[in-house]
Amino acid sequence: MRNMSIVFLEKILNVFCGEIFVYLHDYFLICNSYNLLNSDGCYCFAKGYSLKKCKNCLYYDAEVYKRISFINKYLNRIVFIAPSHTPYLIISMLFPLWKEKIRIVLHQKLYGKYTENLDLLKSFDKIKFAYVGLPITSKGWNQFLSIIENCKSKNSYDFYHFGKEDSILENVKNIYVDFKQNENGMINSLRENKIDCVILWSIWPETYSYVFYECFSANTFIITNNISGNICEMVKKIGNGIVLESENELINLINNPEKLKELINNFKNQKKFGPMLIKENQDIIDLTSNENKNKTVFKNITKIKKTIKCKLVELLFIKHYHVKKYNYFY
Repeated sequence: MRNMSIVFLEKILNVFCGEIFVYLHDYFLICNSYNLLNSDGCYCFAKGYSLKKCKNCLYYDAEVYKRISFINKYLNRIVFIAPSHTPYLIISMLFPLWKEKIRIVLHQKLYGKYTENLDLLKSFDKIKFAYVGLPITSKGWNQFLSIIENCKSKNSYDFYHFGKEDSILENVKNIYVDFKQNENGMINSLRENKIDCVILWSIWPETYSYVFYECFSANTFIITNNISGNICEMVKKIGNGIVLESENELINLINNPEKLKELINNFKNQKKFGPMLIKENQDIIDLTSNENKNKTVFKNITKIKKTIKCKLVELLFIKHYHVKKYNYFY
């Protein structure tokens, strides 16, 4: 709903009688800070939206109440689609009446087993340790920098940064990866470089982490924290990493390379294989195109662009001529 006029959106929805699918890509629906980080850069623990709680935050905006009221107005027609269990839990906690309306549809499906990159680390081996993705605060870049600065056992590590943005750091090897050029580029690079361990230290509850699944596909051990959302959710479920409580725990673990090697080797011994192949999940198409219902159906949903531009005159045309099925998208 970002950059959309609620008034105009209602004009569109009042013409059609079908279901309304609301995609929970992030948390913008319930807060102007889409990742629930307040203006101090800290996660606000999703305790609801109110003047009392949020008045000192720069993201506080009365428009949020309008979005929530809009949802409640059309709730009987709405189906929420969440890309993982994380947004389902947060939204359900804040809005219990919405809970039964949420359907979880993962972005991707996993196929096969990748059985390599599971050689055990020996006492004299260096740990291949990587930061993966954009070097930004919300993804844990500051924690990676802290590791580089505070690591007392640098000789025990080979540090890497995988991503399309260079980071000029001493003793850190940059591996250029751009998923727009090759959607499997990150997986291939992690596999080719035989990365042992990655840090995925998102400081907000990720609704879905593509990077997690890329690292999982390379059989890497994952270090994360307990508020990283889909990342910590999957690490706990699969057992392919460790969920820490604080940055102090993180630094202490890094400064104990033998302990980290033990954790990595235990993971490798368990042979919890990541997928050989990851493909886009098409289930969302089935969910949004049930022709058995007496509602508007859009068969070509994969061709629908993110932004629907529709002039008021077109709406009036639809309403005047009682067009029940109108597939006019730019």
